Amino acid sequence: MEPFILQISAMLLTWTTLIKVIKRSYEINKEKFSVFSAGNSNRRELIANTALAQELQVLEQTTVNSSVIGESHIDEVESYAGNRTVVTSEQMEKTAVLSIDDALQRVPGVQVQDESGTGVLPNISVRGLKASRSGHAQFLMDGVPMTLAPYGHTGQSIFPATLSMLDRIDIVRGGATVQYGPNNVGGVINLVTKSIPEKWQTSIENKLTVFEGGDKPLNDFYLRTGGRVSDQFAIQLEGNVLQGETFRDNTDTDVTNFQVKTEWLIDDAQMLTAFVQRYDADTDMPGALTPADYDQDRSQSTRPHDHYEGETTRWNLRYNRLFNQFLFADYGEFDALVFGHTAKRNFEWGYNAVKGEHWPIRVNLPLT
Repeated sequence: MEPFILQISAMLLTWTTLIKVIKRSYEINKEKFSVFSAGNSNRRELIANTALAQELQVLEQTTVNSSVIGESHIDEVESYAGNRTVVTSEQMEKTAVLSIDDALQRVPGVQVQDESGTGVLPNISVRGLKASRSGHAQFLMDGVPMTLAPYGHTGQSIFPATLSMLDRIDIVRGGATVQYGPNNVGGVINLVTKSIPEKWQTSIENKLTVFEGGDKPLNDFYLRTGGRVSDQFAIQLEGNVLQGETFRDNTDTDVTNFQVKTEWLIDDAQMLTAFVQRYDADTDMPGALTPADYDQDRSQSTRPHDHYEGETTRWNLRYNRLFNQFLFADYGEFDALVFGHTAKRNFEWGYNAVKGEHWPIRVNLPLT
């Protein structure tokens, strides 16, 4: 106990010395202060007329935010200390991209390999960190992980997102995004969906892509309706259907994606948002081509029996609370997020029954 007693004694000595210094300072400078009484003996104000009091400086406001990506707005890139790119809906419209992987191919440091040919199963690698089905890049939708099991199954074996429902794509490269999971050593890609408009709106879009040599065109139908029902409640419903094929054989695609989004403004400081999604995909996979196969016929499929099916139901609830005074800060914000999903996926590959090789028999055919 002796060190503790010595510490207490030292503290008492320090406080005693400090009191003496303050008392001495007041006696010397008491002529420079005026004491005013406001009718209450317990309340006094001291007004200093010294030059030091006149040179008081007001510190600049400092905002501390624990989120790395924030709201994924384009202006946040300017203040982000790292490598970051936001692809806006205007940029995607000008470049006439057909899918999410098509939009990501234009981003520096991002490499894309597509298994289906229609963007249903993109393989994304960031900064050369390649893994099976985007295993080293964390995909988020509105800040919510899309991976089935971030600490177990890190691959994106089902990709429940379509281009028509997105407003922008935020690509954050580097290890600063480690707070979003263990499989994001390459970076985080946040897919931001379209927000609910203030006034009720209904829009219908249909994009038809015709490929030379294709049997049927690729049709992309999108419906969106929603808005603010009252000052406190807003709702939005979206539906996206992708059907058809590309110029290659064995690329028949059938995808349906439905989303419901709501916002409930409880009061001026509290808000509750909800999101529900149903996604189904049924697509063929044409397989990769060797240089010789490509020169022979770039539209052929070397994997005529490969097929993929996937379905998922996703939901999330988010509660947000604002504080005018929070601990030692002038402003505070509390955000709680709960999310979940159920998913099934099925891959079918055709193999040669005799030799156990992929169909058809190719010695140097690269695997997908």
